[in-house]
Amino acid sequence: KAGVSNKPFNAVAGAVPAAAGDDSAAGAHTSQREQKAFETRQWFYNAITEFWGTGIVVFTAGLSIGSNNQWAPLATGAALIGQTFAAGHMSGGMLNPAVNLARLLVNRRRLEDAGRSTVNQVKEAGVYLFAQLLGATVAGFVTRGIMTDDPYITRTLEGQNGFQPLVAETLLTAFVCYVFLQVTSRTCFGGPYFLLVSNNMEIPVGNSFYGAAAGFVYFAAATAAQTIMKFSLNPAIAFGLLLANQSEAAGDAVWPHLLGPFFGSFIAWGLFSLTNEEDAATSADDLHFQALKRPVNEAAGTFFITLVTVMVAAGVSPLAGFAVGAAILGLHFSGMPISGGHFNPAVTFGKWLSNRDLISNRRTCVYIAVQVVAAVLAAVLGGYLVESHPVPVALDVSAKGVFNTYLVQIIFGFVVVFTALTATTVVQTSEDPTH
Repeated sequence: KAGVSNKPFNAVAGAVPAAAGDDSAAGAHTSQREQKAFETRQWFYNAITEFWGTGIVVFTAGLSIGSNNQWAPLATGAALIGQTFAAGHMSGGMLNPAVNLARLLVNRRRLEDAGRSTVNQVKEAGVYLFAQLLGATVAGFVTRGIMTDDPYITRTLEGQNGFQPLVAETLLTAFVCYVFLQVTSRTCFGGPYFLLVSNNMEIPVGNSFYGAAAGFVYFAAATAAQTIMKFSLNPAIAFGLLLANQSEAAGDAVWPHLLGPFFGSFIAWGLFSLTNEEDAATSADDLHFQALKRPVNEAAGTFFITLVTVMVAAGVSPLAGFAVGAAILGLHFSGMPISGGHFNPAVTFGKWLSNRDLISNRRTCVYIAVQVVAAVLAAVLGGYLVESHPVPVALDVSAKGVFNTYLVQIIFGFVVVFTALTATTVVQTSEDPTH
C-alpha cells in the first residue's frame, strides 16, 4: 500500500501538502513530522522488499551453484526477473549492491545539477544496502543448512590468478548495471518508478519489460562468467555464498567477486551519463552530445554482446546460444531509443539499404566503424579472460566446409536483419515510444 499511494508528497519541495488555510507554525511542524514518519515507513517497507528479493536471488544462486548445475545462471536470472517485477514498484527492484551504487551515482548527479540535497538519496542507498546484505546473510546460512556437501563458492579455477575474475566481474557487472539504469530511468521508458526522488514520489505507469531486460542480461553475463569461474556479478551473492561455504580457503578466493561488481557500477554510470540527456557532462553544445551518445551506445552494446559471445564459446554450457540471444534482447530494450539498438554491422547496413531517410550515410559509416572497433576490443579482452579455455571449434577448411559456413551465415544473417527491419522500422502508431 505504501508503494502505490495516490497521495504522494510534493515532488519538488518534498513536503506534505498543507491543509487548506493551515499556515500556523504548529501545522507546519505537524506536516514535517508526518513527512518524516511517512518516509520512515516507506523506507521500512521498501527495505523489506529488497531484503526478501535479494534473499530469494541469493538462495536460488546458492542451491544451483552448490549443486554444480550448468543451468544455474538461468535459474538465478529467472529468480531475478520475478523478484525485480515484484519489487520494482516499491524499492525499484535492484536486489544487487552494485546496481544500488550505480543508481545512487545517477541520482546524486541529477540532484546536484538541480541544486537539491542528496542526503536522502545517500540514506536510502545505505538502508537498501543493509537490507540486501541482511537478505544475503539469511540466504547464505539457510543454504549452508540445506546443502549436505560444501557448496561451490564463487572462486577462481585452478591455474588462474585473481585478476582475470576481477576483470570479468567488473566488465560483466557494468553490462548488468548499464541495462538496468537504461530501462528504469530513461524518460522515454517511464520506468517502473521515478528514479530522481526516492520514496515520496507518485509512481507512474512505466514500461512492462524492465524486469525481463534486467533478468535476461544477468543470465547472459552469468553464463559468460561461468566459463572461468562460479559466477557472482552481485556482491550479495558472493557474500551469501561465502557464508554458505564451509571451506577456510573460500575467503581468499571471493574478494574479486565482492569488489569487481562495484568497479562495474562506476563504468555503467559513466556510460549512462554519456548516453542520457539528463546526465550529459555539458549542455553547452547539445548537437555534439546528440551526435556522441548514439555511437557510444552502439559501441557499448556491441562490446558486451561480443564479450559474452567469446566467453560462452569457450565453455561447454548448453545455454550458450540462449545467453547470446538474451544479451541482445536486454541491450536492444535499453538501447533502441538511443541509437536504434543495431549492435551489428549487418543490421546497420540493412537499415541503410531499406530506408536512407532513417539513417544517413555518415551515421551508417560511424556506426559500423565503432561496432567493429568495439568487437575487436571485446574479442581481445575475452580471449585474455578465457585463455586457459580455448574455443572448442574445429573449422572445416575444405571447399565444402567453407561453402556450408557461408551458406549458414547468409541464411541466418538474413533472418536476423529481416527481423530487425520489420520489428524496428515500422511506422509509429502510438505516442508510446516503446511501440
